[in-house]
Amino acid sequence: MILKKSFGKFIFIFVLGFFAFFNAKPVSEVLASPPVCGIKSTEVNGISDTRYHIDDITIQCNPTQIWGSIKSTARLTNDTGRVYNYEKSGGIRQRNADFDRMPGKPQSTGDSGVILKKYNGKTVTSYTSKDNYPSLRYPTPNNSNYTDKVRYK
Repeated sequence: MILKKSFGKFIFIFVLGFFAFFNAKPVSEVLASPPVCGIKSTEVNGISDTRYHIDDITIQCNPTQIWGSIKSTARLTNDTGRVYNYEKSGGIRQRNADFDRMPGKPQSTGDSGVILKKYNGKTVTSYTSKDNYPSLRYPTPNNSNYTDKVRYK
């Protein structure tokens, strides 16, 4: 009698486990968001070499997703046929914060106040527009013939 009850419990647990296993969703479907950035450091096998400087650590990100995030809080003002012009509040502080979010190492061009970051063949440019607004310029991700420009007011 005890053997029959134990065997019955075993079958019941087995059936529950069987259905739970085959009805479970793959892990990739339950992730909250796709990975956008990863950290590339100078550690080898989990050991950090103190000879390296903090500048040797870079964050590797998907610039298209970051740029989309930057544009999502800007307002499209016009389309010139080659340029999508946007406006965003926050002035120079917000422009600098958005520029810092983009991957790449800042490089001066020699022109007063113009700074570039190059990453995977694309360049984000930080500059002051002709009408004296802090601005960013980046190739439109979905259209190679267009450029996005964001003016920060």
